[in-house]
Amino acid sequence: MNTVEILSQGDEVITGQTVDTNAAWLSERLVLMGFDIIRHSTVGDSVEDIQEALLQASKRCDLLICTGGLGPTEDDLTAEAVSNVNGKPLVFDEQAFALMKNMFVRLNRKMVKTNEKQVWLPDGASRIDNHWGTAPGFSLQGNQALMIFLPGVPGEIKAMFTQEVKPGLLTHFNVIPSRLVIFRTTGIGESNLQEKIGLFQHSHVRLSYRAMGREVQIKLRFSPECRSDKLDNCCTDMVKALGECIFAIEGWGDGPVGSLGEVVSTLLSDNNLKLVCAESASGGEFVRLMGLSSKDTPPITKGYFFAGQNDLKEMLCLERGTEENIDYRHLVAAMRSTCKVDVALIITPFERVKSESGDINAKTAQCFLASSSEQICISDHVTGSDAYCQHAISYTALNFLRQWLLKSVAIGL
Repeated sequence: MNTVEILSQGDEVITGQTVDTNAAWLSERLVLMGFDIIRHSTVGDSVEDIQEALLQASKRCDLLICTGGLGPTEDDLTAEAVSNVNGKPLVFDEQAFALMKNMFVRLNRKMVKTNEKQVWLPDGASRIDNHWGTAPGFSLQGNQALMIFLPGVPGEIKAMFTQEVKPGLLTHFNVIPSRLVIFRTTGIGESNLQEKIGLFQHSHVRLSYRAMGREVQIKLRFSPECRSDKLDNCCTDMVKALGECIFAIEGWGDGPVGSLGEVVSTLLSDNNLKLVCAESASGGEFVRLMGLSSKDTPPITKGYFFAGQNDLKEMLCLERGTEENIDYRHLVAAMRSTCKVDVALIITPFERVKSESGDINAKTAQCFLASSSEQICISDHVTGSDAYCQHAISYTALNFLRQWLLKSVAIGL
C-alpha cells in the first residue's frame, strides 16, 4: 500500500504557537510520488508521549516521517525516545560532528558544548546529512515502518527531503506517481458544485474540494492504475457538469491555467484588448489580483491594462460625498472613450444593506462594464470582514469581465 504517517513534534506546534507547514509540504510531495497519506499526528515535548506515538504509528503505516525534536536543547527528545523504543543506546557520530563543526565555521559562529547533543544518534540508525543546518537526521526500521527523522526547521526539511530522502524512498518503495487534475471554479459554492457533480463513484479516482474565498477547487487524484482513456472521460464529464464556472484546469487539457486574475490578463493580452478600471469597494484588490501594484503611481500600464489609482474618487477627481449622485453608466462609457481603450470597468463603493437574515453588516456593490457595443452591470451581495469583502467583490468583477471577454471573443467583437 505504501502508506505514510507524518508525526510532528514540539510543544510550540501542539499549542498552536507554530503553524505546522512541514506536514502539508511533505504530504503534497509524497502524494505526487505515489504514496498514500493516512494520518497526520502531533505530539508535545514528552519522552513518554513521543515513544507511544512512535510505537503506534510504526504498526499501522509503511513509512513514518517525523519532524522536530532534534535540536540541542533539553526539550529536544526525539533521539532519546527512539533509543528507548528500540532498546539500543545513543552513539556519538564522528562524521555528523565533523559536518556540524564545518557548518559553524561557515556561519562564523562559535559552537558550544550543548550542540554535541545533536550528533548522538540511535545505534544502528542511518544518518541523513544536513548541509543546511546543524542537526542531522536519521532513519531506521521500526515494526513494519521505515522511520525517518528530520529537524523541524522548514528550510532544512525541504532541502534534506529533496536532496537526501526522496532518492532513497524511490529506491526503497515501489511507487508510481499519481496524477492530479484541479478544476478551478468561481461564482458558485461547494454545496452547489456538489449538486452539479452528483454522486461521484469511480475506481482509481479520488475527489476532494478546497474552498479559498470565492474560489473553489475540485481536485481529482488519479491513481497509477487509472487508464488514460478513463482519465480523459472523467475530466470531460467534469467539464460538462461544471460548465462556465470553471475558469482554469490544472493538469489536463490545453485550456486556461493559473489564477482568475492571470486568466483574465491572458484573455486581454491574447486578444489585444485594453482595459481601464476604477475601483472603490475592492480597495485595490482587483488591481493586485491582475498582477499589478496598486501602489504604483498612475497610470499603471502593462500592455493590456491602463488604470488610475485604486480609489474611484481619486481617479475620477470626485469631491468627497458626491458618489451618491453619480450616473455610473454614463461615467463608465466616458472612461472608455477618454482613455481610448476597448473596455472600461467600474467597481462602485459598498452600500450597507440588511440581508434576509437581518445581518446589517452585509454590503452590496455594483460592477459596470462598457465596450464599444454595450453597457452591462451586475451587483453582488457580500458579508464578512473588510478584507474578505474586498476579495469577494474583486472576484465578482474579475469573473464578470472574464465571462464578457469569452463571449466577445466568441462572436468576434
